[in-house]
Amino acid sequence: MQYHHYHQLKPLLDSLKTELRIAIICSGDPRVAGANFYQTYNERHWKSYAAVADDLKRTLEEAGFRHVVVLADDSSLPNRLAAHRIHLAWLNTAGMQGRNAMAHTAGLLESLGIAYVGHSPMNYALMDHKLNLKRMLGGFGIATPDWLTWHPEHAPDKSDFAQRFRQFAEGDPGPWVVKPVSGRASWYIHVVNDFNELWDAVHSVYRQTFNQVLIERFLDGPEYCVSVGPALIHRNQTFERGPEPLAFSFLQRLFQQDERIFQSIDHAPLNRKRTRLIQPTEEPKLVQHLAQIGRRLYRELNLNYLIRVDLRAAKDGTVQVLEVNPKPDLKRPDEGGTSLVSMGLGQQNMDYGDLVQSLLGAYLDSNLIHRPKALAGLAEPLAKVSLRPPVRLVSSAEGF
Repeated sequence: MQYHHYHQLKPLLDSLKTELRIAIICSGDPRVAGANFYQTYNERHWKSYAAVADDLKRTLEEAGFRHVVVLADDSSLPNRLAAHRIHLAWLNTAGMQGRNAMAHTAGLLESLGIAYVGHSPMNYALMDHKLNLKRMLGGFGIATPDWLTWHPEHAPDKSDFAQRFRQFAEGDPGPWVVKPVSGRASWYIHVVNDFNELWDAVHSVYRQTFNQVLIERFLDGPEYCVSVGPALIHRNQTFERGPEPLAFSFLQRLFQQDERIFQSIDHAPLNRKRTRLIQPTEEPKLVQHLAQIGRRLYRELNLNYLIRVDLRAAKDGTVQVLEVNPKPDLKRPDEGGTSLVSMGLGQQNMDYGDLVQSLLGAYLDSNLIHRPKALAGLAEPLAKVSLRPPVRLVSSAEGF
């Protein structure tokens, strides 16, 4: 009989803990000899994410999983996956170099047939590419700041671009936000007040990324974020399914003196002085609105893994989506700090370990029901689990 219900998930995971071989994958370092054939460039600011990979490894081991390793997504990854006989990978990487690097490792694993916890290659590329995401937001009817793009290949002349910008600005005196079309952690972002500043800023961003540059209208209201994950969650030592995707960690990001955009943990430590946890009982309409936007995006993109939606209010009070982060920080909370995702887990009666098990459990549950062939690499450990009736990887058509 096919696995068919999340109530089987807890005994299934318990049985898999001794057999399942998991690889947590972080970003390979393009500067290391042998990491690639040739070192090229990266459209987004590089980071290894190795520390968070270690957090995930330790948390899975504390939950009872016996075979967990951390691997980097460089040229040796396929051989090391084979050497460790990996059944399942967990993506904690933004890629190593090149175009759309966020999607590379997911695409590699799809090609190799390795099951992985994470987004599809298309969704990684889409959410990380702010321009294409904005186009989709427009299609969904979700507000996002007006934008203009620049690339020297298509608009090298300053006077021609000035004319385009004047048409776009429509007399708005600014300020304007200049940012990479694909990036992270507030790197290479400028707030400018006039066209000459903007012209210098777009060239500066281009020299760092060799990619399109995005110009947005500056929103001067409060900035918020909300995390969204699967409806199936781990809580109180068991799994339960909610009626809709879990929206949690409703936060207002607080600006420091002279700060016009929120600076991430790469620039300033994340602590309670820089964020305000929004209480649903005190601001129910705001929480409901943020949750509605986050869940709408989650459904429209057909997601089954964690995202964080960053938003900001305009002068008219409308809350607009700045970006959707497909790889939000999953730092394990400790005395040295926490993450935007983890700050609101207590409101859900969950902790970091619950979140990790939720993401793993939801991935397995969804694929066992809807895409069992994606788990072909897990056939051996699944055959050894002690469930009665046993789990069998059948086609979706047969299962329904």
